[in-house]
Amino acid sequence: MTPQQVLNADLGTIGRWLADGLRWWGEELAAMAPSLGARAAKDRLAAEIDLTADPPIARLWRGEQMIDRFDAPPSKPRRVDLRLTADQALVHDLPTPALASGDLRRLLALNLDRYTPFAPDQVHFGFVMLDAAPDATMRRARLALTRRETAAALLDAAERLKLEVGRMVPATADGGPAPDLGPAAREERQGGAGRRRLTVWWTVCGVLVAANLAALIARDMAETRRLSQALEMQRPTVALVNRLKVSIDGERAQRERLLARRTANDPLRIIDATTRAIPSGQWVQRLEWNGRSLRLVGFKQSDFDLVEALRREPGLSNPRSLLSDMPTRAPNGKEAFDVMADAGKRP
Repeated sequence: MTPQQVLNADLGTIGRWLADGLRWWGEELAAMAPSLGARAAKDRLAAEIDLTADPPIARLWRGEQMIDRFDAPPSKPRRVDLRLTADQALVHDLPTPALASGDLRRLLALNLDRYTPFAPDQVHFGFVMLDAAPDATMRRARLALTRRETAAALLDAAERLKLEVGRMVPATADGGPAPDLGPAAREERQGGAGRRRLTVWWTVCGVLVAANLAALIARDMAETRRLSQALEMQRPTVALVNRLKVSIDGERAQRERLLARRTANDPLRIIDATTRAIPSGQWVQRLEWNGRSLRLVGFKQSDFDLVEALRREPGLSNPRSLLSDMPTRAPNGKEAFDVMADAGKRP
C-alpha cells in the first residue's frame, strides 16, 4: 500500500482497512489466549465425565493424579476444566498455510469434511498453532472437534454433578496444547444469549455515542444562536463605526491630497532653488510660477550662463531660453534673459 493509494481511498475503503486491522489485532490476542488461559488455570482441577455409565461418572484430576470419583452431586460446586477423552473428541495435526487466524478458521471450515468425517454444522471445532515449518509459507496446526450432541450431554452432566466448567480441552497423546471448545458449546447451549447480550451492549454503546453527538450538536447550535443574537445587538454600533471610519478615511484622503498639492505647488522651494542658481549681480524683474513651470525675466552679466546654472539645480529641470540666440544688451551693459524651467525632483 502506497501513500498515494491511502490519499485516493474513499471513506468506505478506509473503514474496511480499519476493520481488517482491528480484526487482525483481535485474532492475534485470541491466539495468545490459550497459553495465557493455560497458565492461569494451572492449579485448577481437571475433570473427565464418562457418559457411557448410568448415571454419568465424574473423575477429578490434579495434574496426573486422580483425587476423586463420584456419580452424585457433591456438597459444593467445583470449578474445573473439562478434559475430553478420545471417544468424546477428535484431535488431528495437519499442515496449513501461514494465514491469519480468521482466514485459517474459514479455510478449515470449508475443508473440514476433507480432514474429518464430519461437516462443520455437526461439530464444534477449534485449532491452535504449533511450531512453524522450515519454510515460512506453511505451519502446523492442531485441529480438535467434538460433536454438538456430545458437548451438550457433557455440559448437562456437569451441571447435574455441580461442576462449573471453565474450559473444554481435548486430551492429546503428547500432552501438548489443544484448543478450547467450551465457548462455542456454551453459546449454543445458551441459545445465542451471549451473542444477544453482546448485541445489546453494542446497541447501548451506539445509542450513548449518538446521544453524546446529539448533545454536542445541540450545544453548538445554541452557542451559534447566542453568537448570532449578540451580533444582531451590535449591528447598529458596527454601522455607526463603519460610517465614522468612512468619514475619517475620506478626510484623511483629502488632507493627503491637499498636502501633496501644497508640496508640489509650494513657491518657497522654487524661490529657494532660484536663489541658489542665480548668484549676486543678476537682476530678476519677473518670476512666474504656476505649479508646473517657472519663468524668469530680467538682466544678467554677459559672462554668466543662466541656463546652465538652472540645469545644475536639482529642484529644476529642462531649463531653456525664450530669447533669440543673439543677446540683447541693455544701456547698462547687462544682457536681457527670459528663461523657463520645469519643476524637478525635490532636493
